[in-house]
Amino acid sequence: MKLHNYVTTLLASIWYRFPSRKTNLILVAGSKGKDITAAFIYSILKQTGQDVGLICSTQQIINDRPLPKNLFLDTSQLNPFKLQKVLREMVYHNCKYVILAINTHTDQVRYLPSCKICVLTNFTKNQNLSSDMVNQLYLLSLPFRKASLIVLNKDDAASAYLSRLSQAQRVTYGIKNEAQIKALKIKSGEWGVFFYYTNSNSLWKNQLSIDRAIKIKQAAPKIIPLALAAIGTGAALNIPEFRIKKGLEAIDVKTVEN
Repeated sequence: MKLHNYVTTLLASIWYRFPSRKTNLILVAGSKGKDITAAFIYSILKQTGQDVGLICSTQQIINDRPLPKNLFLDTSQLNPFKLQKVLREMVYHNCKYVILAINTHTDQVRYLPSCKICVLTNFTKNQNLSSDMVNQLYLLSLPFRKASLIVLNKDDAASAYLSRLSQAQRVTYGIKNEAQIKALKIKSGEWGVFFYYTNSNSLWKNQLSIDRAIKIKQAAPKIIPLALAAIGTGAALNIPEFRIKKGLEAIDVKTVEN
């Protein structure tokens, strides 16, 4: 099976002329929050004026234009040829960055081309990994081993494991544990969540807009770590803080599960 996956992925890459080598592929991985995190990162990158692509379960776009229906990718059952075809389309449209959010807990992760940046949203709420998570965590680790930059959630036990396996540059974020990007002074309001975060000994304020249909106080602990993951990605790419802030505040969060 491993050989089949490798050969299939290689053939797809050759057929579409290795499109992932001509863009910066950013993988967003984790149990929950992948789509929201990917949307945050997309919005931040758009503030730089670059062409950007986004592939996740809820939306697939190139510079705010939806992909044609015949190119729409099923992210739950990844087809390597279709993935490479979509990446080739994004390269054709000069996308400097492509954000990809998929389930990395299954064998489909073996179909992924090498990703320059890998971002972990979360893996487990428990600090001790159960035995049935070992294989899932191994699969999750595969793209992180090859990345040149990883963004890790210090409040999640999986980060320590991924950190040991990778020699890549890393950025950490969190709320409870010490991290490079750390949220402080979190407050919920009628229209969203306000919080400060530290980065390079500087303190920055942000506001996240949340749909009023969502119970904001309950949603805040789930959404803020996802925003921090996007902030860490933007900071690692040397995007100015004011553009990161503008990108985050452009998103109206309507769900907290994907």
